[in-house]
Amino acid sequence: MKSEFITLIWITTFENLTKLANYVDWKYYENEENPKCSFADDIGIEYFDSDFLESVFVTTPSDLLGQIVNISFVENFKAQLLTKINEIHYSDKNSIISLSGKKDDYGSINEELFHFTPTLTDKKMLKFVGAFKYEIT
Repeated sequence: MKSEFITLIWITTFENLTKLANYVDWKYYENEENPKCSFADDIGIEYFDSDFLESVFVTTPSDLLGQIVNISFVENFKAQLLTKINEIHYSDKNSIISLSGKKDDYGSINEELFHFTPTLTDKKMLKFVGAFKYEIT
């Protein structure tokens, strides 16, 4: 069976790992029916399955590219990702956020990512790198 995947990548800057984790985590608030996530708000997605989200924090921005190998399934799009990252200014970034989606005969997870259009936000810290589609059999 063939599965279609997509992985969206952002690079950003945070003071520490805790602040990055707080940014991507879903939080439940009293008197609120649905959880909230600052990252979801910033990228314009109402909800995503956080099991398909990965974030990496490095203490030295020069280590950022070396951490790309830790993104799930990156071997399917590593060359394209490196090309895209090298096209943008990343020397002041110390974090990577990846969010993936999947479609196959059994259903889909984060299907809205297959139709994602990056929104311009006033969050200059968050830089969209690209969307990478690939198949796994």
